[in-house]
Amino acid sequence: MITTFWKTCVAGLVVLVPAWATFLILSTLFTTLDGLVGRYMYYTVPGLGLLLLVLLIILAGDLSRARRRSGYPGENRTEARANPSGAKHLPYLKGHDRHSQFSVSLWTK
Repeated sequence: MITTFWKTCVAGLVVLVPAWATFLILSTLFTTLDGLVGRYMYYTVPGLGLLLLVLLIILAGDLSRARRRSGYPGENRTEARANPSGAKHLPYLKGHDRHSQFSVSLWTK
């Protein structure tokens, strides 16, 4: 009974701590961007800080995807172009049965 209670508490923390950290990081970024933009504008534009935050998130995601597509230092560039998802490095995605092909197709999009 007590063991189940503690396992449930730990599982809850595993979910809540990263969610809370994400919230704090995003709210800090929003506040910073909104303050920087507001400082240099003559009039306020509602939602501009949120728009900049979304654009920053999209830019960071695009840059990380571009890094994955181009490969890493020391990696064979031909292999990186042939397999842009990096799925060959994940042992549970190796093989040619229909389940692994489905998993690989999920990672390549």
